[in-house]
Amino acid sequence: MRRIREWSWRYVPAEICGTIGVISGASLAYFFTGNRIAAAYVGVIGENIGFYGVILWRDLRRRKLTHEKAGKGFGVREFLKTIQHLFLEFGPAEALDSLLVRPFCLYWFSAWLPIFGVGIIVGKFVADIIFYIPVVIAYEMKKKLL
Repeated sequence: MRRIREWSWRYVPAEICGTIGVISGASLAYFFTGNRIAAAYVGVIGENIGFYGVILWRDLRRRKLTHEKAGKGFGVREFLKTIQHLFLEFGPAEALDSLLVRPFCLYWFSAWLPIFGVGIIVGKFVADIIFYIPVVIAYEMKKKLL
């Protein structure tokens, strides 16, 4: 139960912003182009901006506070270390997710379901399930190793 709370604290705020990003991006792209493939990829970009914007901001803020409490400065090296940790946690899963799984899910469900927006949301959640399996494993490994 403690781990589920920890994962929720880490990922739910980012998921909320990512959901806003995917719906906004996909809807705007579909409105202007009428092309579901373009909508899927723009949706992925919107989701990534929302999701990783929150994750990066929170991780940087937490790391900066930790360094300040220890009387250390926070500079470029610490910033790059934060980015490195994010790549360890998300990198492999994100590459597969953004290039293949998520665009496919967004496209397929938006084409298969009668309401475009519902298809985008369903596709997003199906892709999330596939995405979070390796992400949570990497997160737990990162905590143990780092």
